[in-house]
Amino acid sequence: MKIMKKVMALCLALAMVCACGINAFAAEEDIAPMETQAVSVMNPSARAATFGLEFDLGINYYSGVSTYFTLDGSEQLHFNVNWTPANQYIKIALRNVSTNDFYTLHIELGSVNGFWDISETGVPAGTYQVCVINPLDSTSEVSGIAYFYWI
Repeated sequence: MKIMKKVMALCLALAMVCACGINAFAAEEDIAPMETQAVSVMNPSARAATFGLEFDLGINYYSGVSTYFTLDGSEQLHFNVNWTPANQYIKIALRNVSTNDFYTLHIELGSVNGFWDISETGVPAGTYQVCVINPLDSTSEVSGIAYFYWI
């Protein structure tokens, strides 16, 4: 009888932990956006600065850096991104903060060091947030780290 009570108590404790985890995940959608700062990429200190982003994304989620950048459409974004699982592709994105439109670059193989020539993509001038997206058609969550700088 004592063993049965302990097993029942353990099951209830596990159920509470699982329920808390589900509620915490669901509540993430209601979190207010991070405070951000608009910076012109033409500013030499902004161009020289490297900025990073750690991400742990479910399917069809994105995460963005906390600084917005004013672009004129002629910039190049250098990136170094590593993620797992390596067989899952992700997207680097520029999110227009006024229209919420995403301009994306598909990357794969789990580790990419490259650059994105913004002038070749038709991204209009505006204020943007640099993001990483785990797309809707992905098969798993992705975790990783990305470093960016403007060239």
